[in-house]
Amino acid sequence: GGEKKQPAEGGPSSSPENPKPRSDLLELTDVLKSVSVRGWKMNSEEAIASGGKRLEEVTFNWTSAEHSGEPTNCLKTICSNLAPGSKVQVTWEVKSQGEKFTLPQQIAPVLGVISDTKTNVITRLWKFMKLKSGPSSNEPATVEFSNQTLRRFFSEGEKGGEIKLPSVGQKLRSTLVPCRKPCIEYTIPKPGDKPQNVKSVSFVVHLPSDASTAKLTEADKLLRRVRSTRGVDQVDKDIKKIIETINERKRRRNFFLGFSQSTFPR
Repeated sequence: GGEKKQPAEGGPSSSPENPKPRSDLLELTDVLKSVSVRGWKMNSEEAIASGGKRLEEVTFNWTSAEHSGEPTNCLKTICSNLAPGSKVQVTWEVKSQGEKFTLPQQIAPVLGVISDTKTNVITRLWKFMKLKSGPSSNEPATVEFSNQTLRRFFSEGEKGGEIKLPSVGQKLRSTLVPCRKPCIEYTIPKPGDKPQNVKSVSFVVHLPSDASTAKLTEADKLLRRVRSTRGVDQVDKDIKKIIETINERKRRRNFFLGFSQSTFPR
């Protein structure tokens, strides 16, 4: 089960005889994306006799996409044949909340967070980055960091001391560690045992606001396109192409301006 704080009552009060519906109240089905119950069930005698294990791991899932009916705080999923005395682990995912990762301890103080989503980590990192176009369109852009700690962290293992844009993403993916999901453990009682008390937990839900989605920075737009190393390379090539187009137009402009200032007779 889960316990969450509801928004404070506001506006005119309603009488008990004629209560007004609250549209700002959130139920668990509004907040949770999925719930997983992982446990162990007794294997059949035939399976054990044929060399199978006595206990078999099973997982039961509830998803909001499959939920039908009115919003509710009561989530039900049938978890049958769980072995008495075995432990059950219950985990959950919250809607509109990306997976969080723990940052390497070398760069966490610089970025100001210990753990965050990949998008937020790269957004923070972007403030310290400056892209420098390569000598040709076939080479990825070079990244210059304004912070010495970040420069030392991302340049480690790089040849020539230069930091290429694709290597920044590769370094992040290899060093970010997924945060442990919240979990509740419950022991299935054996015959004659007294059942455990049902645990209750509180968790904070961050709901995206309309204002935050309406105002996208250039870094946010880039992050939406960058999904992999191949995506980084493509964005890098697009940037170089735009720069080359600008330089070509400048050269042509200077060329034609030279004719306009010529002393030859027209």
